[in-house]
Amino acid sequence: MLNKKLKNNSKLELLEYGYRWSSFEFVSSNFDLEDNRSKFLGQIKFIHDKNGIIYDYIIEFKSLSIDIYTTKSWFENKNKNYLRRKALFEKLEPLFKQEIRPEKGLRNKVVELSENNLKIFNNFINYKTQNLNLETLKSIIALIRGNNPSGEIQNHKSGQMLLVYKNKKYNFVTFFKLFKNKNTNVNKKQANMIYESENLKDDYLESVSEITKKIFFDFNQNLTVDEFKIIEKNIELQMKKTFHSFQKIDQDIHKQRRKFRTNNENTFSWKYTPDLEKAHILPVSYSKKKLMEIVFSSSFKHKYHDSVFESDEYQKFLGFISDKYNFLFLHKTMHFLFDKLSFTYSANSGKIKKIIIDELDENNIENFFKKYENLREYFSTIPKEYLSPERKKFLELRQKYIDEILNI
Repeated sequence: MLNKKLKNNSKLELLEYGYRWSSFEFVSSNFDLEDNRSKFLGQIKFIHDKNGIIYDYIIEFKSLSIDIYTTKSWFENKNKNYLRRKALFEKLEPLFKQEIRPEKGLRNKVVELSENNLKIFNNFINYKTQNLNLETLKSIIALIRGNNPSGEIQNHKSGQMLLVYKNKKYNFVTFFKLFKNKNTNVNKKQANMIYESENLKDDYLESVSEITKKIFFDFNQNLTVDEFKIIEKNIELQMKKTFHSFQKIDQDIHKQRRKFRTNNENTFSWKYTPDLEKAHILPVSYSKKKLMEIVFSSSFKHKYHDSVFESDEYQKFLGFISDKYNFLFLHKTMHFLFDKLSFTYSANSGKIKKIIIDELDENNIENFFKKYENLREYFSTIPKEYLSPERKKFLELRQKYIDEILNI
């Protein structure tokens, strides 16, 4: 059953698309070493789907020391890294002031952040990285250390931020960069709703597709620099295909919605006719999620091409949206309640079934009938002549879909 933090229509929509959140601990590569460079440990939380696509993330450092020495050229050029550090240091205590890194002698001047400064730092980076892709993890390293994390660019084995998973350390900056969806439609308010729900907490590397798991661990094999770059380039190409395909899905869905609205073939009616609207039995979100899974999987096949959009599987789920049996005519208020899964109809008897997603939500089908008692007799049971095998199929799929959401 959904907890109280997930009880309104916008949150239900997020559930319908299968969003989850996971977290990883991370450390600096030198965290266990005795050296004079800056060190850190923290946690990254992120929202993802079943495919492993990442839609949002939050970074929280739990321990951090900053090098106040800054690369000389940054001072001279006043580049973004310099200005970003300047803006950060102005928010921290007076002890933090950039100094030009000496060319000889001691090359690091490290200061440990207090608890208060750590809060300031976390707020700063999460505000700055909002809506940016995860390449900015490297920018955060530059912010901390005052120089470019160029080693990882040239050699993946020189990664300065390592993920800790089941007592092992993994490189993950490149993987996150490639799997972050830049065109996400999850806003900050929605993201916070997901992070606040323990029901939606997941184990990323246990739950995502086998394709994604393989890619993650492929990046962490004992590869040469050239081998790593070949894999990175290949995955980058596949992910571009995937995100392009997601845009094509949205276009196809829009066409099917239009077809659904304009299709006048009448396969259903009630005795009551005023104020009726055409409502999908099986939500569009069901088809969209299935289509995304199909194209994601196809993007990593060796002979991938645009024919995936013409495949029987793709066309089947796309066709559900405009299918002439995938609808009921409902009173306009009932349509709203039907879309928010407040009720459904039995595929066997055709009788109405109340769905309890939110016990406290007064905007439900029972209260609707209390207000419009005269409509109960019209909408309580689907007439047998319209309970065709085709319509039953969509009612059964709708029930399975609802059951999945209720079991979250």
